[in-house]
Amino acid sequence: MVYVREDLGVIVFKMGLREGQDVFNGRNKG
Repeated sequence: MVYVREDLGVIVFKMGLREGQDVFNGRNKG
């Protein structure tokens, strides 16, 4: 996972790894 801003990564991690993975999977699939 490459973040343009580390802040975004921290926020996603705070929200929850599961939710973060869901968002990433959705974006990757389109």
